Amino acid sequence: MNKSIFTTEPAHPRVAEWVRYLDEHPDQIRPVHFFFYANEEGDAYRLAHELQNLDFRIVQVMESQNRRWLCLAEMNLVPDPPVMDLCTDLLHKVARDHSVEYDGWETRIDL
Repeated sequence: MNKSIFTTEPAHPRVAEWVRYLDEHPDQIRPVHFFFYANEEGDAYRLAHELQNLDFRIVQVMESQNRRWLCLAEMNLVPDPPVMDLCTDLLHKVARDHSVEYDGWETRIDL
């Protein structure tokens, strides 16, 4: 099932098709950002360490406005649906293992 580019919720099946239609370079490698939220600072940093071991770059770990800890990770890849579905499955598991919530991903669309 295709995922929305801004959430982990299932999207209408044509969303990925529209993204590919709108993006001038849909097969281009680009930065994809992944968002995680933790209730405890230590959990956010332990997750960041694990993500680095999986070849993600950690953009930042910081306290967010809602008093939770944001861990923002990045990886350069082609964000096509099968790849992003695999990433989403993996990142949900890694987040659960560290008592952290995986909130989804985003990337740019070149118009």
